[in-house]
Amino acid sequence: MLLTLDGIDAPGLRIDGIRLAIPDLAGRSATLSVARVTLGESSWRNVTVQCAAFEIARGGVECARGDLGVVAGGGAVVMPIRIRWQAASGTVEATVEPSPGEIWHLTSSRTRESRSVRLLLTRADLATVRQFLPALADWQIGGRLNGEVTAEKSPQGTDVRLDVSFVDGRFADTEGVHAGDKLSGDLKLVARGREKQWQWRNELSWAAGELYLAPIYLASPGMTLTSAGTIDGDRLDLDTLEVASDSFGRLSIKGVADLDDKKIRSASFATGEVQLDRFAPAFLAPLLESIAGPKLNWSGRFAAAGEVRNNALVSAEVSLAGVSIRESGGRYALDDVNARIPWREDASTDAQVDISRASWGKLPLGPIALPLKLRGSAIRLVEARIPILDGEIVLEDVRFTRGAERTNWRAAIAVTPVSMERLTAALGWPRMTGVFSASIPGIHQDGSTIALDGALVVQVFDGFASVTDLRLIEPFGRLPRLFADVELRNLDLDALTRTFSFGSITGRIDGSLAGLELAGVHPLRFDARIASSPGDYRKRISQRAVQNIGALGGAGAATAIQRSVLRVFEEFSYGRLGMSCRLRDGVCEMGGVEAAPSGYVMVKGAGIPSINVIGYNRRVDWDELLARLKRVTEGNMKPVVK
Repeated sequence: MLLTLDGIDAPGLRIDGIRLAIPDLAGRSATLSVARVTLGESSWRNVTVQCAAFEIARGGVECARGDLGVVAGGGAVVMPIRIRWQAASGTVEATVEPSPGEIWHLTSSRTRESRSVRLLLTRADLATVRQFLPALADWQIGGRLNGEVTAEKSPQGTDVRLDVSFVDGRFADTEGVHAGDKLSGDLKLVARGREKQWQWRNELSWAAGELYLAPIYLASPGMTLTSAGTIDGDRLDLDTLEVASDSFGRLSIKGVADLDDKKIRSASFATGEVQLDRFAPAFLAPLLESIAGPKLNWSGRFAAAGEVRNNALVSAEVSLAGVSIRESGGRYALDDVNARIPWREDASTDAQVDISRASWGKLPLGPIALPLKLRGSAIRLVEARIPILDGEIVLEDVRFTRGAERTNWRAAIAVTPVSMERLTAALGWPRMTGVFSASIPGIHQDGSTIALDGALVVQVFDGFASVTDLRLIEPFGRLPRLFADVELRNLDLDALTRTFSFGSITGRIDGSLAGLELAGVHPLRFDARIASSPGDYRKRISQRAVQNIGALGGAGAATAIQRSVLRVFEEFSYGRLGMSCRLRDGVCEMGGVEAAPSGYVMVKGAGIPSINVIGYNRRVDWDELLARLKRVTEGNMKPVVK
């Protein structure tokens, strides 16, 4: 016997080409084949049920024991199934048990004006769903679902309800940029559709588990999401979207979007008060990590609100309260930052940022007040004075512009006189006397590079240092790179040597540091030279300074002077002194004021008694040279008289 049926149409479900073949009524077996099953946007062809316990009775058909066969995912899937059809009511019931304890129970029924479908899930394995959906073929999916899905179609429209819970949910894509594990929670959805319009409201609660959406990682955030709105053709009206989490507080969004063009026509968003110590580790730290940014510790609170039109931000306002940001390595910090920053794309606004305290290394700064003028992508700071010890850092005409691909800023900076004694104490450097001041007529950033316009001039040791061609690449990255040329002029040797416990040398010195290249704090290359300044001035050098300069020259450096004189005099006169180092590949090629047999002269004697200090090591490992310098400045090199 052969029975055929054109199809069954239910909300979201269509079954076409139903064919029931019963070879022998007495044999109680049958074969049910379906040309196509369509569920939502997914469909399957040639679905078959081989029924071993078949019965026609009570105005219907029942398969009490059968096997469902479906070709999906490149292979055949077979699982136990039970089916019952009642002709009078048009009710179809199907129960599938893919594994012990896992039940998918589908009921389709109709009345004169409506048709409904109900799906009951008991420990339903999401891996089963993956086998039937080609779009998920490249995903690893698992977990269990319990709950109910219903759909009803009537002249008033189509109503859909979903109430399910999920446990031990897990997923991962082949690229490893989206993944979740041990997820659990609940999902409720109510939707009504009429023609091309759908209205919905839903609630999703995520109670436990881990989620990775590169580069963001969240672990058991206790998140809830509620939304409501309307989809009418390609238009999405989002009446409300509320997200609440222990990680970031509360976020509210509403707006209108074009689904076909993937464009946000208009939208607004607002957060509640967000605790940075919870928000930053989950959201800010991964973003900084992805661009090799600094590792920061955050505390305090912030709130934000804004508007979007045509996929572009047109207004925003951010407020900060008691915010502290500290670089994990202690390189810099901002403490107790309070701010109100309103911004409009098409209008000028005034913002205020107040920082109670700041530090750069061990150097204390602040308090700092930054009155800002904002317009579009531009920010301007007319002037700010930042206290630093007994002086100030003066910022003038600071301009910042955010471009499509990079950010740019420029400023003029000056440092009013600061006590060197207080400055060196704060930085943990050897004690220096005098004052420090600096003037930078212009400095700018273009993309990831900070560069100097003109020269940085610093007054120190009664002379000055001039820095030109200064460039700093990735200043806040893990390995900043610095390039510069430095000139030293007329520094007081007496103040310099007393500061670094080098012994005593009177006179003046010039120097240069050409082609300097640093990676972090480690020099990669430079050409350095120091030498006596030209001019007529008192030139004296102590016995200890002679020994220390000789130590810098390495083993074999000697003083050519009568031994009897060494026992009498504590200091000597000199004509010239100097030293050079050409650093390449971690090795310094050394030199002095002139060549000497098998070496170079570092101190050239003059007068009576005459003194010369000669170095014999032409090539010195840079780390070894630093170690020698450290020993002599710490006073470990003592004069030896023979």
